[in-house]
Amino acid sequence: MRVTLPNMCKRKLKDCPSLICFHPSNVCIRDVAKAVGYMVSSLPAGPFGGIYYRKLENEKINALKSANGNFDATMAVTAPALAELKWWLNNVDKSYGFIGLSPPEVTSTLMLHPSVGGGQY
Repeated sequence: MRVTLPNMCKRKLKDCPSLICFHPSNVCIRDVAKAVGYMVSSLPAGPFGGIYYRKLENEKINALKSANGNFDATMAVTAPALAELKWWLNNVDKSYGFIGLSPPEVTSTLMLHPSVGGGQY
């Protein structure tokens, strides 16, 4: 089965990175965390997205360490992380994934004694 993101999720995935791209030198860590959260939650519908958020995630973690866990502090986003954000902006509308049910690996058979309703039919 083919899975795509709902339009509302696509809009959120475009809005958060867009805000970060406009002011990459002075971004609230909370906004970066929100953008990364949207990216990770959309991975079932865009499996290649897992490649394009890790630099931003690592920068967010380092900024949080420097700010002693203060999500309201600001951080600067580097060019490699901006490239990841731009990938999301360019590909969120085209992303899709597949979810399939595989056949069971183990099957069991239950044979009942005729006295409890079993037998051949």
